[in-house]
Amino acid sequence: MPHALTPHPELLTSQPTSNLSSDEESHLEELLAHKLRGIPNHHIPAITLRDILHRTPKTKLANIPPDINLEWFLRNRSTIDKHNNTPLKDDQAQHPSITRAIFFYRLSTTHQFQRYHDTTRWNLYIATALLTQHTLTKHGTTPASPSNTDTRIQKTEPPISRASARFLTRYLAAVLEQHRPFHHPSNSFTARDSFIRLWSSSVHDLFAIRRSWARKAMQRCAKRVAREWEVEFERARAEMGSRGYWRRVGRFEGSVVPGRVGCGVLDLGLEREGGMVVVVMWVCWMGRRMSCSLR
Repeated sequence: MPHALTPHPELLTSQPTSNLSSDEESHLEELLAHKLRGIPNHHIPAITLRDILHRTPKTKLANIPPDINLEWFLRNRSTIDKHNNTPLKDDQAQHPSITRAIFFYRLSTTHQFQRYHDTTRWNLYIATALLTQHTLTKHGTTPASPSNTDTRIQKTEPPISRASARFLTRYLAAVLEQHRPFHHPSNSFTARDSFIRLWSSSVHDLFAIRRSWARKAMQRCAKRVAREWEVEFERARAEMGSRGYWRRVGRFEGSVVPGRVGCGVLDLGLEREGGMVVVVMWVCWMGRRMSCSLR
């Protein structure tokens, strides 16, 4: 059985702040700050002791699944700390709820769905490039440079495995769900939970780029690709018009790929294999330049 989750009720008392001594209030404020440390700014509202003691609406986090919401998180932060904010692929060693919390609260710079972190952006670039190469090669074509002069990319390479393609596609779908517009709220966590389950049972993992030379190389590549993708976006806007662009491309800008536009999310039907075609088709169309630039 997975490890049990141990409650920590100290912060969850209904005692009003007026009944607390200054020392007690100071202690609880320090405890709250300690339990919320490591969560990126703006990922959750600024939670105060008053919010906790009076259970204000701010404590109901719309971007976190209800079963691991703030009250659960405060009760189990010490257990999360024991795992060093690192998700494990073993539900005997780590309760699945702990794994999900590390992803959803963005406690790991590698295992999350928000492109705020360099490591996440690099994973998105690599996933896009690999899926593009896989999709085009599978259909008998190879990614080609716009000028068609780069002979390095004319060699046909074997596609990645179907399991690898499925893993990467689910990852991109999870990122899209994470970046849905704030003006279009949704309580769906289907794509992200689907990926976490797949990640937990898969031999595949996200890339952790730690060596300084590799990080510098990815930073240079990311800058180059961002400029080149913007050219592609401008071309797509001109060819499709504003409405067509938003429907077919705009939702991916600012999430899977860099851009100025906020993103939406398609109903990808991730429980059906065919639902992944939407992401793969877009990757095939938009990712050619990424494959060229990563070489």
